Amino acid sequence: MLQTLLVCIKKVPQKGKLVILATAASAAILQSVELLDAFNVTIDVPALGHAEAMATLQKLAIENAAEVQPAISAISGGIPIKKLLLVLEMSLKAPTLVDAARFTTTLQEAGLLSG
Repeated sequence: MLQTLLVCIKKVPQKGKLVILATAASAAILQSVELLDAFNVTIDVPALGHAEAMATLQKLAIENAAEVQPAISAISGGIPIKKLLLVLEMSLKAPTLVDAARFTTTLQEAGLLSG
């Protein structure tokens, strides 16, 4: 399966351009399976701090972002943007409204908060 993925990624499209976006927690893993070389550009996205995570929620127009601020403040270390967006998506009860209790539980399940 990995070989098939490599062939598909390296294949030049016949017409137009092809953009492939991929995310990984560790570039070393992609390098070890020789997948990193298939991409022309790699961008390191650092983990977000508490203020940056709150700013992200505000930019996404989350109406009750203040309700989840205690949970975000309890996270030690950085918050990967991918995990923040996943937790947020799993916690939405309306397009711009988060279930704060579910948000906290999901942060725990994602390993960002201790029990």
